Amino acid sequence: MISVKKNIIYNFIKTTMSLVFPVLTFVYASRILLVDGIGKINFTKSIVQYFSLFSSLGIATYGIREGAKVRDDKLKLSQFVHEILIINCISTLIAYILFFSALILIPKFKEYRVLLLIESFSIMFTTLGVDWFYGAIENYRYITIRSVVFQIVSLTLMFLFVKKESDYYIYAAIIVLSNVGSNLFNFIHLRKYIYVKLVGDYNIRRHIRPIIFFFAATIAGNIYLLLDTSMLGFLTTDNEVGLYTAANKMTKMAVSIISSISAVLLPRMSYYIGNNEYDNYTKTLNKTFHVIIMIELPVFVLMFLFSADILILFSGNAFLQANTTAKILAFVILFIPLSTVLSNQILLPLGKEKYQLVTTMTGAILNIISNTILIPVFADKGAALGTIIAEGGVLITSLILAGKTFNFSDKITTFKNYIIGMLVMFAIIILLNNIHMQSILKLFVVTSAGICSYVITLYFLKDNFFMEMIDYILKVLKRRKK
Repeated sequence: MISVKKNIIYNFIKTTMSLVFPVLTFVYASRILLVDGIGKINFTKSIVQYFSLFSSLGIATYGIREGAKVRDDKLKLSQFVHEILIINCISTLIAYILFFSALILIPKFKEYRVLLLIESFSIMFTTLGVDWFYGAIENYRYITIRSVVFQIVSLTLMFLFVKKESDYYIYAAIIVLSNVGSNLFNFIHLRKYIYVKLVGDYNIRRHIRPIIFFFAATIAGNIYLLLDTSMLGFLTTDNEVGLYTAANKMTKMAVSIISSISAVLLPRMSYYIGNNEYDNYTKTLNKTFHVIIMIELPVFVLMFLFSADILILFSGNAFLQANTTAKILAFVILFIPLSTVLSNQILLPLGKEKYQLVTTMTGAILNIISNTILIPVFADKGAALGTIIAEGGVLITSLILAGKTFNFSDKITTFKNYIIGMLVMFAIIILLNNIHMQSILKLFVVTSAGICSYVITLYFLKDNFFMEMIDYILKVLKRRKK
């Protein structure tokens, strides 16, 4: 059996690097391209992602879930991969037809045409990448190494070729390369796991109905993730898009790292359900909830209280106007990781795609309504408020629907220690924040003190899960010492 702990570590590294790289490039590029340049890049990126979503359908999640069930049978796995690729190639062709039609027919796109064309390469590379396959067979080591190598190469290219404010075309090309350029190697690497030649007996029709559900859920879910940037681009200026991008990047970095723990467990949870190992399923689910809540609470405190310092550190003084937006967006750190657990570890493994569709549709509708009302009045701050409303709606709906199959009432009280620890941490940081010292040093000292206070509080409260983690870490250290 593949080690879950190792997969979590590999996926954590991959997710961290996929966030650290954009942060490093953003730290550099934001100071070169400034607010307007960053705004142009992210507006066009949000537009292309709609077509990329159509191209990928709901295959990413569906492929992981169903592929995990047949991964031990090479013939069935090959058959499954071939069928999914046929569907994916057809959807990609249709996506490009729609993309070029939009490029010609929508006047707003005329001034962004070159950027849109550069970004559009990601549609094709995403299809060829079959990242879902490596998730299904739980080969996170390969995915991690491949991603890190390409990110290092792309970062080097960034420093070499992005030198002035007008280099945003080069920046866009490098970003595409870093995100999906390595996917070509995925496609070549497939022959190691499946039969490349046609195996016959294809049954494409059996995938259509579940893929439609996943596609609808993916579209609904990503509409409210992309709509804020798209609507800002249409209703305001590149400047507001740039400010929102800076604030949103901070939050996405934190959320993605936390949520990676849940994402990597989807194939394992599907495997447990498929093999009727319900005890293992329940134990893993309980541990995941504890880990997510234990991590997300202190991260929220840090992102909320130090939003201005983090903006200056990563984006420069030109983006400081986004401070209020960043504070608003910090609240999604409390919502999204929990919603991800409810989706990836309860609804999807149990085959409740319909429920997931309801939750994401709720978020999409709330986001469209709130953005329409708030963006014209509050610009980037309105988009942030719309995101909070949407994510809050998704979490509440997910809790209600997941509660039909999993009892949460006996779990809530076990999280009280983390809330106490968060409040102690909040108070310590507020008290120490009045100390006069150099800003970066102060950020480091106060953050470290806050985290230590959180850990010490959990230790004195003798939180069961926290003490289990400490015991496990000590045992691992003793074994390595021996």
